Amino acid sequence: MIAKLKLLLRKYIYIFLGTVDQIFGRNPKIFILCYHSISDDSWRFGVSLSTLEKQIKFLSSKYSAITLQDVESVIKGKRRITQPSFVITFDDGYKEVLLIRNLMKKLGITPTLFMLSDTKNPDYKELDTKREFLTPKDMQLLLSDGWNIGSHGATHTDFWNMSSHEIEKEIIGSRKQLQKVCNRAVSYFAYPKGRYTKNIVDTVKKAGYQAAFSMDDGKIDSQTNLFTIPRVGVDRTHTFAEFQFLFSPSVIAFRKFIKEHIGIIV
Repeated sequence: MIAKLKLLLRKYIYIFLGTVDQIFGRNPKIFILCYHSISDDSWRFGVSLSTLEKQIKFLSSKYSAITLQDVESVIKGKRRITQPSFVITFDDGYKEVLLIRNLMKKLGITPTLFMLSDTKNPDYKELDTKREFLTPKDMQLLLSDGWNIGSHGATHTDFWNMSSHEIEKEIIGSRKQLQKVCNRAVSYFAYPKGRYTKNIVDTVKKAGYQAAFSMDDGKIDSQTNLFTIPRVGVDRTHTFAEFQFLFSPSVIAFRKFIKEHIGIIV
């Protein structure tokens, strides 16, 4: 009952803050959405296919689809994007993402998939699910569609409880393995659960990645740290009314304040 009340309160806060932003013309500039699974079961990080299609069509009707390469160029000051724009990313690499291939192609959206490199030995406790992963053949299909593939580590183990050597194996080793499978450079890294430390960031740089992505709340511009680029997580608890405002500037600022000062994720 308490959990339901919290979700209801969150919903009305998001709608209120997002509506205020609209009234005053405060539009999101660039935002990156993070999905995990496309499914109808009860796992929090799954979103049904019909829900995802509705969300993607809404985004396409209001914002411009760009790529992570575009985001990198903006942060490096090599490009200006004046129109509100979005990027779609998927973490972990579940086979279910194939369900959205045709819609992405139809709408001209180029997602990035952050893939685990050792899908035979994933940390199921950390993942909190036992879903089927994409095969190398599946990955080639997505690459042929124009998708970008980045690394999400080797096994999704909690980096905070690992030695420096183990962290290097996860971050550096996963890049090498994925580059063999993809037969191309793997330039981007997404921190498992968005968690990172200075040592982890330094290892990502050492591995040769061009940029890395967190689950922090913040805006994306030329002042953004290239190795902690913020993303907005989407899960099944978000109603469509909430989704429309998830990436609104005031909603992002609200989430950031709550995480930093109260220590909970909303």
